[in-house]
Amino acid sequence: MDVQALHGGLESAVARVRISTVEGLSTVPPQLVIKHLPVGFEREADVYDLLWHHLERPPAVRLLGREIVAGATYLY
Repeated sequence: MDVQALHGGLESAVARVRISTVEGLSTVPPQLVIKHLPVGFEREADVYDLLWHHLERPPAVRLLGREIVAGATYLY
């Protein structure tokens, strides 16, 4: 796994992750972005999810998943 910080977020840390796996043995994309949302910003995950479920051509990236750790939310 290779993690590269991405700059430009106002409130959240964002990183690009490249994952090397044995070909064909993983359902995880080989490259994705992980966004760390501090406590109080978890509603952003709901907004991404709603855009993808209610618009034919959503203006946002697809939310693959979310995880809550120690109150913070991580978007994938």
